[in-house]
Amino acid sequence: MTGIIDYGPGNLFSLEKALKRNHVPYLVSNNPSELETCNRFILSGVGHFQFGMEQLKEKNLVDFILNQVSEGKFLLGICLGMQLICESSEEGNVEGLKLVNATVKKLHVQAPYKIPHIGWNTVYEADQNPLFYQIDPESKFYFTHSFGVASPATFGAGKTQYGDVEFHSAIQKNNVFGVQFHPEKSFDQGLMLLRNFCSL
Repeated sequence: MTGIIDYGPGNLFSLEKALKRNHVPYLVSNNPSELETCNRFILSGVGHFQFGMEQLKEKNLVDFILNQVSEGKFLLGICLGMQLICESSEEGNVEGLKLVNATVKKLHVQAPYKIPHIGWNTVYEADQNPLFYQIDPESKFYFTHSFGVASPATFGAGKTQYGDVEFHSAIQKNNVFGVQFHPEKSFDQGLMLLRNFCSL
């Protein structure tokens, strides 16, 4: 069973639809006692880092997530969720879940590129990561973000180039994974990535 952690930020409809298409049994909840029956979790979301952390704390999900990961259960952070598993962010200058040794920073690009980074882009140096198993390296994924994990990072698992800026679009530390893009909005390659995660 895959648990979708419903902590507030973001619309989970697309993610639920993607899991249904993959025939993956899932549970959407913000109740730790319900979620603990799952053996893997997805922490998705969009929006402000500080607000995301505040919502996790308000719903008593911080310790729950840390405990579940320490027990060896898999966690996938998507977009804001990937940022929240990091140590800290410049967006609000607050600490994250500290599951991955990485820092989230504001993206700065030269014209004509603009922030936020919205649209389709590739992920490279990810072919050895289990999330990208059997996914064409030339595949493009859908991004929408203004902050990202600066390169280099100790646990980077995939990179993306946007203008003159390179950032980590995928990270992994043991049983904790993160992707900056939205696999649930990235067509067949996104469905494959979610299927790979749910098969771990």
